[in-house]
Amino acid sequence: MNESLKQKVERAIGDEFVEWLNRATGSEFQFERTGADPPDLVYRDGDKTLPVEVATSYYHEEDAIMRWKHARKDRTAPVKWSKPPRRTRSKIDNRYQRPDCRKVLRHA
Repeated sequence: MNESLKQKVERAIGDEFVEWLNRATGSEFQFERTGADPPDLVYRDGDKTLPVEVATSYYHEEDAIMRWKHARKDRTAPVKWSKPPRRTRSKIDNRYQRPDCRKVLRHA
């Protein structure tokens, strides 16, 4: 099987999430197959199916380029980028302060 880098990244993220979910809930989901996109991945626990769609976000285009070039081991990958604007950082920080996010992060 020749998985693309994107598929490998999605699988690693999905597996880590499902490991956390299993620990947090006592479930026993296991990877079953890649999905039809969406979802990216499908996990199964007995007769229960868990479709997982992996989404990534970046501060800005520079951030995305740097991260993917490093993932591809591209020697031209930048080693740093400028900080995102304070407003962007504040929005991200505020999202993690929401009660629904704090509940999820407590289990991480």
